Amino acid sequence: MSMKALRILVAEDHNFQRKAVLYMLRSMGIEEVWQASNGRQALEMLQREQEHPLDIVLSDLDMPEMDGMEFIRHLAKQHPDISVII
Repeated sequence: MSMKALRILVAEDHNFQRKAVLYMLRSMGIEEVWQASNGRQALEMLQREQEHPLDIVLSDLDMPEMDGMEFIRHLAKQHPDISVII
């Protein structure tokens, strides 16, 4: 799989950090990059995209509503094939 074909979700509550990561990923040629500001929002996005699952999730640990550890536990149960970068 080429870098361009990767589908990535960035779960980060800090707007500047999230946008910096999005910029870096897109500058690497990755076209499909999603963003969520917390774990709950990220899970909702993943739920809607069951037909075309994501390849990688980059997750912050300290987020409001649902922190990264809880998000990763849910992710492991619902989408065990998605790689996670903390």
